[in-house]
Amino acid sequence: MPRIRLCLAAVLLLAMVFPGPSAPVLAQTELDDRMYDIARELWCPLCSGVRLDACELQACVQMRAEIRQLLAEGREPEWIVAYFEEEYGPQVHGQPPLRGFHSLAWLVPAVAVVGLGIGAGLRTRRAVRQRRSGVVPRIRSQSLPEA
Repeated sequence: MPRIRLCLAAVLLLAMVFPGPSAPVLAQTELDDRMYDIARELWCPLCSGVRLDACELQACVQMRAEIRQLLAEGREPEWIVAYFEEEYGPQVHGQPPLRGFHSLAWLVPAVAVVGLGIGAGLRTRRAVRQRRSGVVPRIRSQSLPEA
């Protein structure tokens, strides 16, 4: 019985002194989490509408490995995103930049929504005024079927 306790104590002491592979695995998991956080911000430059963290193309797997390597070297996430933008162009952000010719991609839909809103408001206002004044829109007799 004392030998078993002595062996257990020795094993526990060794386990506390040499924690084993759990420490590096934790560091790798943290590195992978940071890599996927950055990959969620970037889009595959080859596919349309697929984020880098979800794309299964070999090129994207290599890009994720490159992000992981840059993180392991101590690069900041902002630097990595800027590096990929310089390497692959602004399409890696998944949205056009708000400068130059690309700003039209933001302005045209905004102007269209505002214009449609104003048009709908004016049309509703006119319909309400006609209803209050008792003016009923005339129906053309040509469009009605004969009875």
